[in-house]
Amino acid sequence: MDEESLTSAWHAGTLASIVFRADWRADEEERQAEVDLWVRLHNDHKIDLLSAIDPTYLQSIPGHQFFGAQHLLNDAIPRLQAPLGDMVRAVGALVQAGGSDLAAGSPNIAFQQWCANDTERGAGVVRWAEALDAQAIGVLPYAIVGCHLIEDAVRLMRSIDSALRTAAIVGIGRVKPITEEMAAELIQNLYQVLDDSNDVNVLINSILSALQISKEASGFGSEIISRMISKCAQLDLPEYQLGYTKILWIFGSQLTDGDIAILLGNLQSISPEHRGIVDQLDYALADFLRQGRTSTAIAHLAKVLTNNDIPLAVFDSTRGQLLSGPKDTHKQVVVSWLASGPYQLCEAAGSLLHQHGDMDMHFDVTEQAKSLTTPEQLYLGRHAVGYLVIRPIAATSIILSVLRVCNIDTAEALTSLLFFPLLVNYGGTVDEVLRNLPADDLARPHAELALAESEKYVEGLKRTSNIRELEPPETHRQLENNRFYQEMRSAHKDAMSKSVFFNLVSRSIVLHGNKTLSYRQNEHGGIQSFEMELKSHATSVEWPRLSAIDPIGFDYLIRVLRREGLQE
Repeated sequence: MDEESLTSAWHAGTLASIVFRADWRADEEERQAEVDLWVRLHNDHKIDLLSAIDPTYLQSIPGHQFFGAQHLLNDAIPRLQAPLGDMVRAVGALVQAGGSDLAAGSPNIAFQQWCANDTERGAGVVRWAEALDAQAIGVLPYAIVGCHLIEDAVRLMRSIDSALRTAAIVGIGRVKPITEEMAAELIQNLYQVLDDSNDVNVLINSILSALQISKEASGFGSEIISRMISKCAQLDLPEYQLGYTKILWIFGSQLTDGDIAILLGNLQSISPEHRGIVDQLDYALADFLRQGRTSTAIAHLAKVLTNNDIPLAVFDSTRGQLLSGPKDTHKQVVVSWLASGPYQLCEAAGSLLHQHGDMDMHFDVTEQAKSLTTPEQLYLGRHAVGYLVIRPIAATSIILSVLRVCNIDTAEALTSLLFFPLLVNYGGTVDEVLRNLPADDLARPHAELALAESEKYVEGLKRTSNIRELEPPETHRQLENNRFYQEMRSAHKDAMSKSVFFNLVSRSIVLHGNKTLSYRQNEHGGIQSFEMELKSHATSVEWPRLSAIDPIGFDYLIRVLRREGLQE
């Protein structure tokens, strides 16, 4: 874009359409040259770049188009000569238009740099904020940081206005550099302000700022911060909980075990509807696992899952860290949750096992089963069948793990589970696992007993003559096949509608043939054809037989195995 086009657009009132145009993905050098032109023309008073940032106009711009232009404006803002009011208004409009996107607040950093270029700008923000101007209060933390206005911030954080006080506290926490002497004074001031207030924003932001100052001063002031955190005891309202999870997530590595216990104590009952709280707690627990605070993370995760009926899938980062960390960790979690936990934890164990790799896989937990009591070993085996019924290899391998370390009575009970319901339902996969056990495997004798019972069962079925009443008529078979087809087709369509890939590619359906023929434009502007040979792809899964033969009885059996209590 040249100088004449920009000046003409400004006089015509269409400058915003140029600044926020769709083709912002130009070459980096071209983008930088255009930003330089914006700045020069604005500072020469030939255009008013900030006038293009109109809140009403920004509402009509698609997200990717807006953030592309925002990135360029962030580069321009620190270099602009503009009245304080115009700049504060423009930055506020950009931040508001960004919504909840992580990049929404980036114009504030540009404003911070703008203030740093002239300390009088920061002083002006302070004066406006003291007059309780809402926009000035919104950018006050960045003015404090940009102009290093520590004395003003200390004074303002004692204001009677909650928003002004909170903004000053936030600004203090971001000022750099910090010496130990400054850290001691600022943390003490934050502690005094906190001690005089019950405001949730003051409480949380005072702790956050104190922790940030302590971090910059190599951990100085941790004892005072622990006293600040102790003020959080028994404050478990959602507005407090959001702050606690933020403290744990950002500064968890700085906190003592006592600090963490206080904060987590107020996070045992959380609502799954408060996704901000849940997500930040998820990030914090995942960090605890990375830091080696494994028992703390797992214990609290178990309490949250049990108390709030929240599925493990919601804690995606924590689940991923469990699976990517030491193998013994997720094995111990699965065993302990299946062995003695309520149904929420058993379902979570099944979910964790499913996400570990393939749909069904061997899961040797012999070492983990050794530490269980006799009732827990039996409970582990029965729950493995109940909650892993469609993962027969995993369920079988868990039972085999227990059989290697349990007593005779428990072994007899679990051997019967290998026969029924596992071998009765899965004559292929389970049978193969049991027959392939090494001769020196301690579970081999029990597997042979189960296989012998299975062979008797199969022979009994073969001796039974055909019973016509058990054979559904052809019309019923067709109806069931059609129902199953429609159900799978609906599930397939639903999955396609949610796939990000189908929004990026074109799709065609090949009815016959073993290859496709497509056309594309070549570098010379002509049309070029290319073929793609089609290959076969198939997958299979063994489904429990009794789900078709005796669905009601099978469902009742699984419910019993899932909901029975631990017998001491």
